[in-house]
Amino acid sequence: MDAASAIETIEKRLADVLLCQPIAAELNALGIDCELTYGEPTANSALRIDLDGRNAFGRLTWWSDGSTFIEALRESDGETFFCLSGVALDSREAVAAARDLAARISAVAP
Repeated sequence: MDAASAIETIEKRLADVLLCQPIAAELNALGIDCELTYGEPTANSALRIDLDGRNAFGRLTWWSDGSTFIEALRESDGETFFCLSGVALDSREAVAAARDLAARISAVAP
């Protein structure tokens, strides 16, 4: 399976295969840990991907309607340095959003 819609990825719990595994080597090279959590099933279920880097951490929340919310905070002071609402209609777009978040987290200096 190459890509799946937001609703299919979340309802069938495919995010580990479609989102986390494709970027696992990149995250490891950047020293970023990844944790995937599914929310309770609702009319618009969601998943969260938490990325924890050396100097910053962030979260990508992706709802089954394709909506996304991305936030990143510095470890040093807990301040938000990146925040974005958007849309990822399929898992490829969600992977791109996770990669962008990882790049922002890895760029934060101590």
